[in-house]
Amino acid sequence: MNDRDRLNALCAVMVRYLVPDGITAQEAISEVIELLDPLPLQREWVGLTDEEVASVLGFGEYTVGSAKVILLAIAHTVEAKLKEKNT
Repeated sequence: MNDRDRLNALCAVMVRYLVPDGITAQEAISEVIELLDPLPLQREWVGLTDEEVASVLGFGEYTVGSAKVILLAIAHTVEAKLKEKNT
């Protein structure tokens, strides 16, 4: 159930049990939607910089250049897959 479906279900319950006299169900639903909508938008994806990846992976002064390149490539490939799944 997505956020929109949950909002509609909440409105249906509210209308069934809480609608005061003198207001129609549609008016009640519209008021609730106006208060709660727009629902929070999904945040824009922000990737990691090479420096952030290096910090997470613990690159030190003894990490060889070719190892850094390989590890950065792996990290950015994993990051790309996460972005694909979450945006």
